[in-house]
Parts: sequence; C-alpha cells; structure tokens
Amino acid sequence: MVGSRKAYGRVGAVGAVMLGAAMTSMLVVTGPACAQAQGGPSAKGSNPGLQSAERPLRPDRSTTPTMLHFSGPNRTGVAYCAARKVVFRGDRGRIALRGGCRSLTIEGSNNDVTVEIEAGALIQVRGQHNTIHWHVVAGTTQPRIQDLGRNNTYKTQP
Repeated sequence: MVGSRKAYGRVGAVGAVMLGAAMTSMLVVTGPACAQAQGGPSAKGSNPGLQSAERPLRPDRSTTPTMLHFSGPNRTGVAYCAARKVVFRGDRGRIALRGGCRSLTIEGSNNDVTVEIEAGALIQVRGQHNTIHWHVVAGTTQPRIQDLGRNNTYKTQP
C-alpha cells in the first residue's frame, strides 16, 4: 500500500499510505477479532448504539490524516478516530467512535452516536432527533456541546 491513495482496503492490521510527500502509518481494522486484538471493542461490546457484532465503519475518500469524514444514510459500525476530528453527514446512522476524537460534528437526523472524546473537545450537532452518548477518555473537562438543531439528546457514559 505504500505510495497508494487507497488507504482503506482489507490490508490487515497495520498498513502504510503515502499522502502527498509524507508517509503515514495507520491501523486498518478488518473485523471484530482484529479490533479486539488491537485493544478495541469486543464483538459484543457494551455500546448502546450498536446491538449486533461491531463492524468497521469505512470513512469517505475525503478523509485526511487529521479528519475523518463519513456520509450516507443508514451507516452502522465502529471507527477509530485516534485524536482526529470527525464529521458525520447522514440520517439513521448507528455509529461508535473510539480512541479519543478531537471533535465531532454531526449533520443529519435520527442518528445514534457513541463517542470517546478528548477532554474539552467540541461536539456540534446540526439536525434533529440525534442521540449522542459521550465519554471523555482522559481528563475531567466535559466536552463543549453546540446544539444547532432540535430535539437532540446528550448522555454521558461511565
């Protein structure tokens, strides 16, 4: 995968990708067993947003080394943000974001999102009837919540 722009294929647990002039290594999760081996969620997990076995959620092509993009209706799965910003555009999604996201922006309706977020990070929601379950991964400062929609629910997770 070195020198390739396709960064999200089924290449195994660890791959490398060339983005511009810089080499970036990344974890590519290919299933629940791989995620569990890398310290991620188990196949059954405790995420209220995902009831069945968690599966990887593949980001859009517009993803960069510092930001993950997801879009489309009915997206379901788990992704590892690893201190990156996350933008999710879609409706009726059930996603889990692990690894301490730097920020989260949701644009859509009727989504159920569980996020592990950095202390003091921004959670911004544009849309309606979204449920956000959040947990601060390090520190005690709660995230800043900016609700630009209607009837959205925010719940802290232990």
